[in-house]
Amino acid sequence: NPATWTVTKETPYQVDTHFKPGTPALVKLDDTHVLCAYRGQSDVGWAVVLTLDQATWNITKETPVQIDSVLSNPVLCQMDNTKFLCAYTSTLNTGVAIVLTVEPSNWSITKGTSIEFDTNSGEMPELIKVDSTHYLCAYTGQSGNGVAGILSLNSGIRP
Repeated sequence: NPATWTVTKETPYQVDTHFKPGTPALVKLDDTHVLCAYRGQSDVGWAVVLTLDQATWNITKETPVQIDSVLSNPVLCQMDNTKFLCAYTSTLNTGVAIVLTVEPSNWSITKGTSIEFDTNSGEMPELIKVDSTHYLCAYTGQSGNGVAGILSLNSGIRP
């Protein structure tokens, strides 16, 4: 009965002492692991796997990896079981995309080569998977215009 549902909270976990504004992105890896991309100290972009203990609801983190020297507003889209497309706003508000690969045996993250999908402005991107090699990316472009484009993995973004 939804009318009787209540919300409670568990003990929060500090992911980073310098978590900056700019919505962090989360994507579920399995029942106990989540990939998180976020902006840290000095606007540096990071990705980390968070581990959830379902018995106690404690959260721990694996080893973070730096995505970019400047990152804000990241979004994640699952490509397959280990690969995730990350789009974000970088230096001078350009739009950037990169493939992150998560190794389930040790929860390490490796990053592919990033590309700028918009060299003028790529703020507040959103992603959706169209098929195995194409992703629709919508974002705020130059002068506040709404822009949408296809990111093709077979022509520039490689795991």
